[in-house]
Amino acid sequence: MSAIGTISVQAEDIRSEDATALLDELTEELKGLYESTDGKAGFELSDVEQPRTAFIVARIDGYAVGCGALRKMDDKTAEVKRMYTRPEYRRSGVAWAILSEADRLALEFGYDVIKLQTGYKQLGAAKLYERFGYFRIPHYSGKADFVLAFQKNVRELYEKGQLNSLEKAAL
Repeated sequence: MSAIGTISVQAEDIRSEDATALLDELTEELKGLYESTDGKAGFELSDVEQPRTAFIVARIDGYAVGCGALRKMDDKTAEVKRMYTRPEYRRSGVAWAILSEADRLALEFGYDVIKLQTGYKQLGAAKLYERFGYFRIPHYSGKADFVLAFQKNVRELYEKGQLNSLEKAAL
């Protein structure tokens, strides 16, 4: 429960009006942050229109406030992409809720590992991922100077009972 309302998360259609608005906002934010003409980071909508993938939308009292995508890398590894929380809702548990749902779905879909990358200017995001159980790994796509890569061995943590309480509640 957030002080600003109840956070709910679920997989939704990536082509919905709310999903499109969230992705457009994220793309514009990244374009400005990195002075780029493309803020999509190699992500295509079709990436989460395949089996064992999902586009997660977080809502507070029904209003879309954040999103994240879970896409397949290989049979045992998923990747989190397009993590975004609207600025006025940051630091209210939205990203944590999205990541918890990504963990739950990764386990449901049979993945053992989740990877993700964030930009080198997004140190707040990097700290969030580390608090959430991700650890740094060498980059696996993009330019090494521009990305910070992370991994979480979600199946191992789950089997050892070492997921945090929010994640356990989601499972």
